[in-house]
Amino acid sequence: MPCLQESRLLPFLLLHFACLVAPRVGCLPSDGFHFPDPDQGDFIRSQHEFSVVRPRRVSQDGRFMSFLLTHHFGHGRDKRDLEPSEKYVYYALAFRGRDLTFNLTANSHLLANEYVLERRSGASNVTLRRRASGENACHLIGSVMDSNFEGAAAISTCKGLKGFFSLPEGHHFIEPVQGYEEDVQPHVIYQSTPPSRTRRSPQSRGGPSPCGLRGGGHISHSRRHYMGREA
Repeated sequence: MPCLQESRLLPFLLLHFACLVAPRVGCLPSDGFHFPDPDQGDFIRSQHEFSVVRPRRVSQDGRFMSFLLTHHFGHGRDKRDLEPSEKYVYYALAFRGRDLTFNLTANSHLLANEYVLERRSGASNVTLRRRASGENACHLIGSVMDSNFEGAAAISTCKGLKGFFSLPEGHHFIEPVQGYEEDVQPHVIYQSTPPSRTRRSPQSRGGPSPCGLRGGGHISHSRRHYMGREA
């Protein structure tokens, strides 16, 4: 009996040892994790399940490059002017026993050709208009993959990694942990869980929801409050 108990404990002891000797490669426990931003912490803990990870930037062949994740393509240059090796950026992270790799490039269809950014100052009553220079530099699209599958990804690298990606079991969101002061910034991943569909009688439907969408008003208070702060 003691031998059986020791054999059951061995995998957990090995995992704990791996976290101690290699804390920078993505082995972060979610239970008890401290979120410096209380609103983010409340929102994330309201999700059915979440994971805390440490992404890293890698080369095309998977070699480690940096824990600095923020990336802007071309610094104002048009994507067509970039060298082939400059058109893609790669990230890797460990998530639920999988080694995921993100292959991303700038989304050239995000901004219209005649896009104009307008800023207004109420104090000085000044309006500034600026035409977009070059293409979008840090809102990226591409793929996420491991050895068994490939899914779609849409990630902002303007300040860390923030966006969504698809796995066989569904869509997931990723975002930086706000207010973290370590050089290696942890990120949190949680799954998109659409509300369950139920048939409603004509009497229970009530008036139309915003934009004519059924059930469009169903969003939790914590999610609405947190998303409002992030906008």
